[in-house]
Amino acid sequence: MRPPGRYLYEVDAAVVGAGLVAEVAEDVGGGVLDAAAPACVTSDEARATPFATAYEITEVLPYDPAASGALSRGRGAGGLTVRQHGCAAEAAELGRYAGPGGDGAATVFLTRVAGEPTLLLVRPAG
Repeated sequence: MRPPGRYLYEVDAAVVGAGLVAEVAEDVGGGVLDAAAPACVTSDEARATPFATAYEITEVLPYDPAASGALSRGRGAGGLTVRQHGCAAEAAELGRYAGPGGDGAATVFLTRVAGEPTLLLVRPAG
């Protein structure tokens, strides 16, 4: 478990199922974000890998559905994509607060950091 780095890698389900997350983490110079979310690897480096989708973390927030919706609207994002890993909080709650707000889209990961429900606002790395 580690605090989030600058990049988040969502490891492919087949890699997680094969028990190879540690190898992906090593390849990207990072580690698993939280034991409850084994598909989330974080690193301070952007590295290409065919085994995970890379995102740049732009904000780290405590879980609060209303605040996350306002955050996405404040950035001109009309749509909110929620990726949920290792957190029992309801992802559907976040979508209710997003509402119309612009032409763009935002992606947020609902996960755990140091055992606490956390929102990671991300954009595709690259």
